[in-house]
Amino acid sequence: MPTLNSETRNIRSFDDWLKGLGVTRVTGHRWRRNGMIKTFRIFRKLYVSAEEIAKFEASAIEGKYAQEPVVPDRSATAQRSNRRRRRGE
Repeated sequence: MPTLNSETRNIRSFDDWLKGLGVTRVTGHRWRRNGMIKTFRIFRKLYVSAEEIAKFEASAIEGKYAQEPVVPDRSATAQRSNRRRRRGE
């Protein structure tokens, strides 16, 4: 039976890691695209290293990825809607 070297034991399927976090694949791929986590492919499957997971978690704990929520200004939309109602559209 083949044995796994220490480097092989320190990788995890990206999808399994995301499931463990309770986030969707879309969120995970957004993190990849924004450079928040680095992955690699083995054949057609994405993997992430334990080292990269540790870096991601440390950055998240530091608040590096925290953002203020963006609330859209809906005043212009409401004004247009009110004008349409008055015109009978």
